[in-house]
Amino acid sequence: MAGSFEGRTVVVLGSATGIGRASALWFAGRRAKVYAGDIELISETASAFREAGIGFFKCDARSGDQVRDMIQLAVQATGRLDVLVYSAGIEVVGQIPDVSEEDWDRCLDTNFKGAYLAAKFAIPQMARSGGGTIVHIASNAGILTRSADPVYSISKGAMIALTKSLALC
Repeated sequence: MAGSFEGRTVVVLGSATGIGRASALWFAGRRAKVYAGDIELISETASAFREAGIGFFKCDARSGDQVRDMIQLAVQATGRLDVLVYSAGIEVVGQIPDVSEEDWDRCLDTNFKGAYLAAKFAIPQMARSGGGTIVHIASNAGILTRSADPVYSISKGAMIALTKSLALC
């Protein structure tokens, strides 16, 4: 199969919907062993994942323990980690004076801290496998900030800076 990922292990965080869901299904369709995590699983996604042979695990990307445990589970099952897709994300709409500290923390922790945690725990496992690929799903809002949702733009801009820094390591 052209473009096959057979024998490769992929972890997708933020996999219940959207780009994360599509990424998990795409890799599974190319014969990768896929481990998908999200804070909750939608029944439609659960059915599609079962059919595709994707393992789903409850994982709050803001929790270092849960992210570490999910990555370790994938590595223990397959002996390797080749690809990490970080697609967890939320949007907070509102001007800075109107955004609560809780919403600020929730957005930055999900969109930025989670990407850091995933990379932190994935990189050593990838190194043991001879290397790997980290894909962070950001947004053009991280480059071209928007007035309606500055907290979201800040979080995605930080993710982009993290990704560029990781590329230099």
